[in-house]
Amino acid sequence: MKKFIDTIRPFLSIIFGALLLLYFLNYLSSPLGEEVAIGIISTIVAAYYLAVGIVSILAGNALNKNAKEVLDIVAIGIFPVFLFVYHLIKIIELSDLMGPNGWVVEIVALVSSLLLAFAYVLAKFAKNEIFNRLACLFAGIFALSLVLTIAFDDAGDANVLGAIDVVKLIIFACYLYMLFGSLAIIQNKKEDKVEEELKEESEK
Repeated sequence: MKKFIDTIRPFLSIIFGALLLLYFLNYLSSPLGEEVAIGIISTIVAAYYLAVGIVSILAGNALNKNAKEVLDIVAIGIFPVFLFVYHLIKIIELSDLMGPNGWVVEIVALVSSLLLAFAYVLAKFAKNEIFNRLACLFAGIFALSLVLTIAFDDAGDANVLGAIDVVKLIIFACYLYMLFGSLAIIQNKKEDKVEEELKEESEK
């Protein structure tokens, strides 16, 4: 499973980065300063994913292990942070149009984005199993928030099937695959480490 995820991740990163870039590119020509800001930030984030994917494919196994770890951590953590900024700007821009349900969706998106980013970094570095479980919990809540943003419009009204944003759906699906794949790898590494420690203790 780990080898499969490592093999497909660079291609997913390129697809994800390209779709993210094209999705927000028109924001750069918007007359609204908030949307221009989103367009600039999204362009930087998308460029990072494209660069990571290209470097991973070209370098392959020659890529330094520590460098790969850093690239992976940023790749998983930067998108939730971007969504936090995106939803924060969205609340400021559309607060007058949002109903109670819209506020709930946006607040869930804001909180889950930040919690996931912090929990993932802790799970990556901390030895305690509880941080990995927290990361999985917040990843699930974050996935729910993505579903909510697809299912409901800016005002908080439910979207009909024809109004669902297909490109956004694909972007979210690509990211969630990378996220849960990375969490599975973290879990497997920690389990392998525990098994090695137990084996060493039994041999003493």
